[in-house]
Amino acid sequence: MPILIDATVLSNLAAVERLDLLRLLRDSLYLASAVYEEVQQGVEEGYGFLENVDQALDSGLFSLVTLEGENEWREYRALPATLQRGEAMSLAIARARYRSPISDLRALLE
Repeated sequence: MPILIDATVLSNLAAVERLDLLRLLRDSLYLASAVYEEVQQGVEEGYGFLENVDQALDSGLFSLVTLEGENEWREYRALPATLQRGEAMSLAIARARYRSPISDLRALLE
């Protein structure tokens, strides 16, 4: 089953240099493009451990996805404005496609 990874989980694993643990899931892993943008902003702000995300992406650990179709855009726009862009995009995509996010926001999906 495909799994969408959110920024909090991704950055926590990157911080302890254990992105490799995601391989144990043996599923197709995806990262929303807005989450990747947040990671890049973190690198620019000096959070060097986030550079591990680029290496994981290059190695094929996960693939980038973005919103597709009107239903996903509608879901995205309906989420609370208090969410960061990456969180909102991850939730909209997870609700529409995957139903199996790795997230600290799981309660919003139910």
